[in-house]
Amino acid sequence: MCKERNDLKQTEVWNCSLCDRAAKQIPLMKLEKGNGSSSGGLSVECMQWVPRVKEIEGVPVCESYKYLGTILTPKLSFIHQIKAIKKKATYIRTRLYPYLKTGSLETRKDMFMTFAMPMFDAALILLNYEPSKSNKEKLIRTQRGLFKDFIMMSKGTKSNLVDDW
Repeated sequence: MCKERNDLKQTEVWNCSLCDRAAKQIPLMKLEKGNGSSSGGLSVECMQWVPRVKEIEGVPVCESYKYLGTILTPKLSFIHQIKAIKKKATYIRTRLYPYLKTGSLETRKDMFMTFAMPMFDAALILLNYEPSKSNKEKLIRTQRGLFKDFIMMSKGTKSNLVDDW
C-alpha cells in the first residue's frame, strides 16, 4: 500500500527513525546546512538532517517530536533535551523563588528532586544512544548546575561536594 501511494518501500518508512547516528544516508531524509552558531566570533557551519517529504500516507513527518517528555530526533541526540531541561528548570526555579528564598536547604533539595529530577529521566532514555562522552558529561554538568541553582549555592562550589548529595 505504501509503495502504491508514495512509491516507497515500507521498510524505508520504518527505518527512517532507526538509522545509525554516523549514517551518511537516511531514507526519506536529506542533509542541509543548518543555522550555524557563533562561538568566539567564529561562525560554525553545521549540517542537519531534515525530512525530504512532508507526509507519509497522511501522517506528517517532523524534524523532532516530543513524546512523554522525551524529544526525539532522527539521530536520537539529546542536545535538544538538555536545552529543554535547562529552560524548563530555570522557569520553575524563578516561579518558586519566593518559596526557595525562605525555605531551608532540605526544602530546596526536595523542590529540586520533585520538579527538576523527573526531567532528567527522559534524558536517561536517550543516553543509551549517545556515543559521545562529552555529551554524557554535559548532562551530568547540567544536573549539577541546576542543583546548585535550586539550592542557591554559589556556582563556584566544588562539584565533589554536590556529588555527595
